[in-house]
Amino acid sequence: MRERLPIFTSEAIAQDSTFLNSLPIEIPGGIYTHYLKRVMDCVLAAVSLVLCFPLFLLVGICIKLDSQGPVLYTQTRMGKGGKTFTIYKFRTMSTAETAVITNIGKFLRDTKVDELPQLINIIKGDMSIIGPRPLWVRCIRRLHGEGYSASYPGFIPNVRPGLIGLEQVNRDKLGDLEKAYRQRFELNNQYENNLSWHLDFYVFYRSLIQCRTVCIFALASAVSQIVFLVGGWTP
Repeated sequence: MRERLPIFTSEAIAQDSTFLNSLPIEIPGGIYTHYLKRVMDCVLAAVSLVLCFPLFLLVGICIKLDSQGPVLYTQTRMGKGGKTFTIYKFRTMSTAETAVITNIGKFLRDTKVDELPQLINIIKGDMSIIGPRPLWVRCIRRLHGEGYSASYPGFIPNVRPGLIGLEQVNRDKLGDLEKAYRQRFELNNQYENNLSWHLDFYVFYRSLIQCRTVCIFALASAVSQIVFLVGGWTP
């Protein structure tokens, strides 16, 4: 069962008039936002998981050969409305007491391949392909101690968090992410207040340009799947 963060209960949010006033009356987008977006998420994520299976298998083998530990790494992140969920990534750090980035881990991070297991989160309904990036619960509690609260627009996502979002496509302008939370929240709020298929298409297009390597790997994985299937059906 999913838990709610104690400091972000529905009662606490309801008592915060500033937070309520910061929300749009209705998240724009109409039928796309409320119906088509979710359908497209499920279809694209399911197809991507099938086509990327060879890539997942190869990455899993490389991780196991490179260091001891599980293939997948999990974290508790904040989702829509303050609900927490478990996010999946390929493990990029050692499991030793003094954890360090592994050799394959650095490559996975640089190419963004480590994020691909979040396709599972999309199918589960925790995430969307495009949306605000989900914050780590440990960071949320620290930021709360630094003065951020439910009243800050963009702090708590009102839509499903995304695999990609405005933050990623503007990361070169944010600098040190640890010091740029205010700008991140502003981008989250901007995304929610302007949510539409036009904005999602823009984010998706920008992401394709910035993540060319992972796109090439995914395409190669898909091609290998198709060749295998076609070869298997050839008399």
